[in-house]
Amino acid sequence: MMSGEHLAWLALVAMGGAIPLLLWSWLKKKDTLLRNALIIGGLAGGLDIIVESIGTFNKLWTYEKSAYFLFGHVPIELPLMFFGAGVLFAGVHAMLAHSPWSPSLRLAQGAVLALGVAVYAWWIGSGDDITMLVVTVPLGFWGYEQLPSKRIQSLSLLLAAAIGLLDYFLEAWIVGAGNYGYTSGFTPETPLTYAMLILMLLGLLERLRPKVEHAEFRDEPDH
Repeated sequence: MMSGEHLAWLALVAMGGAIPLLLWSWLKKKDTLLRNALIIGGLAGGLDIIVESIGTFNKLWTYEKSAYFLFGHVPIELPLMFFGAGVLFAGVHAMLAHSPWSPSLRLAQGAVLALGVAVYAWWIGSGDDITMLVVTVPLGFWGYEQLPSKRIQSLSLLLAAAIGLLDYFLEAWIVGAGNYGYTSGFTPETPLTYAMLILMLLGLLERLRPKVEHAEFRDEPDH
């Protein structure tokens, strides 16, 4: 049986990476990265509190154990974990923006499409309802359209797919161990939603970046 320690460890890992990144950005005077990291971290943590409060208040899911429950229902480890993840996410975005690797956009799109088709085939076969994607898919497409080059687009698609898969395995592990559960059962809606939100946040980070930096990322021919 999983205890609240598992959520605590995830929060410690996220904050353990976020705090050094924030300190490094401050010491190296990386003002844009520091600002974006705090914005995305605060946004991720704040949105998590709102979503978790609505979900637990309406008994859509429940949490059994925590070091402290915000509003009596939301484990404090969750917003800390999402804040830390948001900060790290801003760091990953900065790395993507300056990465020399340029994977094929067609290959990245094909991989994500194949993954989506497989997930939807599984979903249709199981008969589970999916509703949040009605909102998150348009947000994901909006974020994707903000990305300045095919190189950044392909890297972002691969990152979103990887995080969606990671969330699927983490959720299956935590739910299976009994730390919390979904009233209607765990569905692929959750990892797909996170993948779409990843694209949305990447697009938001591009909008936050100074315009002078965008001139550095001209569209390159696709491979």
